[in-house]
Amino acid sequence: MPHSLNPEELYQKYLDLQLRVTRFSSIEQELINTREQLDHELVLHKRLLKFNTEALKLNSEKEFIQLVAESVIDICETQIAYVYFLHKDRQEEERILEGVRKKDEAAIVGEIEKIIHYHKTAHGIKVVHQSTEHTEKNVLKSCMFSSTIDIGSDVSILLAAANSNEKAPFYPAINDRSKILFSIFVQQVEAILSNIITAQQNRQQMHTIAEAQIELKKLSLIATKTKSGVIISDKHGRIEWVNNSFEQTTGFKLEEVIGKKPKEFLQSDLTSLEDKTKMANALAAKESVEVTVLNKSKSGHHYYNQLAITPVFDEKGEHINFIALQKDITAEENYKKELIQKNTELEKINKELDQFIYSISHDLRSPLLSIKGLLSLIETSVDENETKLYHGLIGKSVGRLDNTILEILEYSRNSRVDVYRDEFNLQNMIEQQFQDLSYIAEEGIDLKVFSDSSPIIFSDKTRVETLLKNLISNAIKYRKKNNFTSFVHVKIRREGEVYVIDIIDNGEGISELNQKRVFEMFYRASSSSQGTGLGLAMCQEIVKKLNGEIKLTSQFGEGTTITLILPNNPLNA
Repeated sequence: MPHSLNPEELYQKYLDLQLRVTRFSSIEQELINTREQLDHELVLHKRLLKFNTEALKLNSEKEFIQLVAESVIDICETQIAYVYFLHKDRQEEERILEGVRKKDEAAIVGEIEKIIHYHKTAHGIKVVHQSTEHTEKNVLKSCMFSSTIDIGSDVSILLAAANSNEKAPFYPAINDRSKILFSIFVQQVEAILSNIITAQQNRQQMHTIAEAQIELKKLSLIATKTKSGVIISDKHGRIEWVNNSFEQTTGFKLEEVIGKKPKEFLQSDLTSLEDKTKMANALAAKESVEVTVLNKSKSGHHYYNQLAITPVFDEKGEHINFIALQKDITAEENYKKELIQKNTELEKINKELDQFIYSISHDLRSPLLSIKGLLSLIETSVDENETKLYHGLIGKSVGRLDNTILEILEYSRNSRVDVYRDEFNLQNMIEQQFQDLSYIAEEGIDLKVFSDSSPIIFSDKTRVETLLKNLISNAIKYRKKNNFTSFVHVKIRREGEVYVIDIIDNGEGISELNQKRVFEMFYRASSSSQGTGLGLAMCQEIVKKLNGEIKLTSQFGEGTTITLILPNNPLNA
């Protein structure tokens, strides 16, 4: 029969049982915590695996660093991720910040970079714990960052993870486990980024090789099919290869000329010493040269040869070859001689024509000037008003005819006289034009000149003066009648090596139909015009002579803008 327990023994047994239950519950809780920790660790490693899987699919550096920034937060369970990426070769720099509001980005980046600067480590991961108090000068509670990871000599990346004082209670504290996980993540980032860059380099090399092969095929085709003769010689000038065109032009086959220098069997004694010296000096200095020489074919036929010789160097800069391109330009040279002869004849004809124009203009002007003088005497001695009126009209007609002759002479002079270069002030010249033309401007017309730079130009002063006088006088003449707000404004600005001059008015304007013909000789676009129609034509010829441009924009009834573009040609250029 079992021994019966007294109350004290029974109570003791009860206490032992309670103790065992408590110990079991504690062990059970530890097991639960351990399991939860393992589950959590498994989740983090799954995230790490997911990052690796997604990253290995990427070929773009930018997509990869964006994925890195997003994954730092997931894997390290921090509020903030910061990635700094630098590609030295392409001079590209990028900063990515995740987990903060837009308005806080500048402050967060500044503090992270300040922490990295002062706590930089040569290798590994660094954890920096900041103050637990939130102040304006300290927004981060803790931060861990990697040392700069160099991927070759051109690419580097730096990662950081942090928690702010404001949000720190909602995120796990950064500890040794975080540091280990972050370290593993950094190593994987380095390995994957290195693979991406290597793959890009490999693709670029393959692309370069493919392009080089295509280029080689093209060059081979060009060398064999081109009509120009091609000579490849060694560094001493001895022939190694020639193409079919060379054989056809010279009559020599490759096997006949290989190992020889072209001058030994091609160069004619009639080639000028100057051209021979120029070519010899360039070849001795291993420099490119272009020269025209007189060659002699195998059959003894002389022909002009346009020769371009280029030295070839290897990757180390060592001279290895010469490549020469030669073209038979005998026909062009003969045509050039013919042109020179015809030009000489034309110069003679032009000189005779100039003499004719001068003679006619002189014979016309002399009696006209006499008539003007007589009309002046008659006007002072006759009292009849009607006679004076007729005389005045005659005087105006004579004046217009005189102006026509002067414009014809000016037009002819522009084509004959060489361009001279003078130094003068454009603004002063235009202001003087305003004064000289004030007699044709009604009272109240606004004449102004504006300049946004130094208006000193080097050009042909006489031609520019004639040009501006014609254009400004046109703007004044064709203003709107009875318009008290009429203006002619001239704007000067310098753009690089040219001056741009805008002559702007709010006058009659020119219709779109007439704009196409205003630069034609003797064409008058306005019904109110009393001129010869030579003004704008002469302006266009002057601008061409100065190697400039003239443009016209106009709206009928609204006004016209003439734009001049004149080269600035300093005397020491």
